[in-house]
Amino acid sequence: MKQIIKFLAIAVVMFAFAGTVQAQTATASSNAAAVIIAPLSITNTAGLHFGTIMRSATAGTVSIATNGDRSSLGGVTLSSLTPVHSAATFDVEGESGRTVTITLPASTTITNAASDNMVVDNFVSDPDDANPVTLTGAATVLRIGATLNVGANQPSGTYTGTFSVSVNYN
Repeated sequence: MKQIIKFLAIAVVMFAFAGTVQAQTATASSNAAAVIIAPLSITNTAGLHFGTIMRSATAGTVSIATNGDRSSLGGVTLSSLTPVHSAATFDVEGESGRTVTITLPASTTITNAASDNMVVDNFVSDPDDANPVTLTGAATVLRIGATLNVGANQPSGTYTGTFSVSVNYN
């Protein structure tokens, strides 16, 4: 009889723990969102032009300010002959109220038909490239000036080249 009681006791204990075992599950929810903004665009509306310059035996520089003013240092003489000098202008458009940064080139080279060249450097902008610019909804006008380095006895010719300006959302 002891064996039957022992057997029944073991059977009761086994049935007590024989219930269904379930893995624990937890669930949480999250929000999903997106912000859609207008793409940035930058369009060149006028080129950077240093105007007509008379060479000399001494090197010099010609600078164009962001407002289009022209000045010189060293051995160059500025001429009033056409073409006239001008700052470059760009229209920047994007999402109103967003800020953008402006990136200017360090330098570029302009070349004539005979492969003579001059370096353009010291690029400046208005608005200033050192500070973020807040877009207003209308095109933001970006004005670019720079300095042309004219060599001593720089060969005659029409010198041309390109430079790139970038804008990026912050």
